[in-house]
Order: sequence, then C-alpha cells, then structure tokens
Amino acid sequence: MSDAEIHVLLTMRLATPQVSRIVTELTEAHAAGVDLGSRVPHIQANSDALLDLHDNLERELAGLQSALEQLGGRGRHVGAVLQQLLEEVRQLADLARRYPH
Repeated sequence: MSDAEIHVLLTMRLATPQVSRIVTELTEAHAAGVDLGSRVPHIQANSDALLDLHDNLERELAGLQSALEQLGGRGRHVGAVLQQLLEEVRQLADLARRYPH
C-alpha cells in the first residue's frame, strides 16, 4: 500500500485572481513536463461539477427575481450579489475547463 498525498485547496476567501494564478502555475508546470499526478482529472471533474452548480444557480436565481423585486432596493442588492456569485462560479468552471489535458 502506498502513501497518498492529500492537498487541500482553500475554498473560502480565494479571489478569482488567485485562482487564475494557481491555474497558470499548474499550466506552466504541465508544459514543463512536471508530473501533476491525478490533479488534472480532478480539476476537470470539478469543472463539470461547477458547470452543473452554475446551471442550478442560474435557474434558482431566475425563479427568485420576482421575489427579490418585491423587496425593493434590498432585493436588488441581493440579486446583484447572487448574480456576481453566478458569474464567479462560471469563471472558475471555465478556468478549470481550459486546464490542459
């Protein structure tokens, strides 16, 4: 039985530029021939999961729009925050999808 390495990717307070930097570094390492192990399939699988999450969030947000509008200014703010979250999920999924095979 071999020892397994466990790497934890922070999921809280990780800004999109930080994610872009990490993806760039991994892409450069891959291009340089560094053995990335099983990270590539995991990154690509997470991209698929993020796309599913994006689609679900988009549907839910569309359903919430009328309820948010009834809240007035506060609802518009919440809607804008949720829309930003939706866009960031899509950006993360796109970054992972562009990761080299």
